[in-house]
Amino acid sequence: MTAIPPRLDTLLRAITEEDNGIFTVLINYLQPSSKLTTSEVMQKIDEISMAETSRDEPDKDTRSHSCFIESFWGVMIHVTRQLPNEDVVRKKLVNLIVALCASSNAESEHYMWHDDLLGGLDAIAETWRGPEFVSKEGKSMPTEKEISGWILLNSIIASVWGAVGNVHQTLTLFHRMAILELRQALEGRQTWLEPSRSEEHKVNGVMDMELAVVAEWMEHAGSLIYGACCEGDGADIGEPRSFGSNHYASGELYTGTPGLCLERWAFWEKRFGDICTEEGVSDTSRALAFKSILNMKQVKR
Repeated sequence: MTAIPPRLDTLLRAITEEDNGIFTVLINYLQPSSKLTTSEVMQKIDEISMAETSRDEPDKDTRSHSCFIESFWGVMIHVTRQLPNEDVVRKKLVNLIVALCASSNAESEHYMWHDDLLGGLDAIAETWRGPEFVSKEGKSMPTEKEISGWILLNSIIASVWGAVGNVHQTLTLFHRMAILELRQALEGRQTWLEPSRSEEHKVNGVMDMELAVVAEWMEHAGSLIYGACCEGDGADIGEPRSFGSNHYASGELYTGTPGLCLERWAFWEKRFGDICTEEGVSDTSRALAFKSILNMKQVKR
């Protein structure tokens, strides 16, 4: 596992002094040499919560539980997007988040924020964006670290969903994130490029990254996505092409029923197959598409 610096300048610029406690605990936990257990990290984060939050009206020295939860996710996401995409990192963070969600608030009042932890992802989901490959000037390219961090972040969120299952408060949230990435990768990603550049996404790393992201969703939460498709979740929500308020909307290549449904699942499976044989596609993209096909077939058994 690659060593993780205890302080990352790019992270510290984005994290307030108020959140530095959470940041320090997570970084120390993720160090390859760390002896901290998941339960010990939970205790440290709870101690920070006790010191910084209040059940009553927050004052200048405290903040609400909802603000603390939003800070936890904000710091976790900032940290994740700077880390190497390695399985040991993913497992550590997933284990921590799942353990926090599973712990009871019966032992102490300060555990109550655990119950709302997954719901706190809603605030983060509103700004869910991957690295930008093309700026308005057409010159911007993300670094390998930015790409790796985005893939890892999706892997962690998909893995958390796969671990906690269909908890009521998380359904819409996880569905929204999954369908956004599948739409981006399979339903007409080239719509954000000028027509003359519609094939460029195949070779400049965009397709590789997007297929790596959806491969993580299919591997770690494919059975839940398929289950939602079987139930037709979101199929009757909003207009098919309304991207503003309807997170279930379809891309230009998919003209079937919007939302999560078996028709759309079949389209995604076909698109993965098309990518495997499409001209100009990188070997990496072909391998990722084939991996997703295998995962999709597995969850249907």
